[in-house]
Amino acid sequence: MKGFYFAPNVSYNSLSDDFDDETVSITSIGGLVGWQWFPGDQFAMGLGIGADYYFFSGDTNDDNFNDYDGFAPALRFDIGYAW
Repeated sequence: MKGFYFAPNVSYNSLSDDFDDETVSITSIGGLVGWQWFPGDQFAMGLGIGADYYFFSGDTNDDNFNDYDGFAPALRFDIGYAW
């Protein structure tokens, strides 16, 4: 078994700082395209590339989080063994 794959993803994280009573939420949406192959009977390898888009929001005194909205590259390399 080998072949092309598309892997969509959605992520949500909520971070809080109890010292400053600040909270920020990070949501990302993205996708990967890649190829997976099995060079041996039980050994698997895969390589994928894509992009994620990040949205930052929240109650914070620091506006620097707004600078991080936007696209970021995504790279995936995996190896595995199944028995």
